[in-house]
Amino acid sequence: MPSIYPEIVSVTTDFDENYIDADLKIEGRTNTFSEKGMIKLELYDPENNKVKLNNSSVHIKGTTFRITNRISRPEKWDSKHPRLYILKIMYNEVGKTLWQKSYPTGFREIEVRGKRFLVNGKPVKLRGACRHDVHPLLGRVSVPEYELKDVLLAKEATMNFIRTSHYPPVSRFLTCATDTACMWRMKQPSVS
Repeated sequence: MPSIYPEIVSVTTDFDENYIDADLKIEGRTNTFSEKGMIKLELYDPENNKVKLNNSSVHIKGTTFRITNRISRPEKWDSKHPRLYILKIMYNEVGKTLWQKSYPTGFREIEVRGKRFLVNGKPVKLRGACRHDVHPLLGRVSVPEYELKDVLLAKEATMNFIRTSHYPPVSRFLTCATDTACMWRMKQPSVS
């Protein structure tokens, strides 16, 4: 890691009242101060096309930064259509990129109104179960084949959420639970 980099990054999507356009808000904090620090952004849609941003960079004042961009008609994320954009955040000094990271980003707004749970303004009924990384012979060993099997069984049972009980699951499980391409890759035989 470079001596200065964003140690905290928060990405928020906020739709307008009609759920058509959305604000993409990026906030963060660097680990130390630099007068030369700049944050740059790039956004790619689910088909990997670059999205034009009105505010694609900001000079860091102190150690915090905030950038907001209005995105016109983004493809919405929901549990049946997990459309993910890729947000690339870069830390630059004097035109040189010192740090960068990509964040999968879904445009969605989650609300609770009364007893209703809403995603993008539409009610959603939660159907799910708890899941443990456990196998009768391997114990708490995470194996891609079993992770994929758990995801496929959950989707077959029309579940739309999984509670990962007691300890964090491996990131591969979380990625594959929402990424059809990931599930396809896991089904392919490995090449040695």
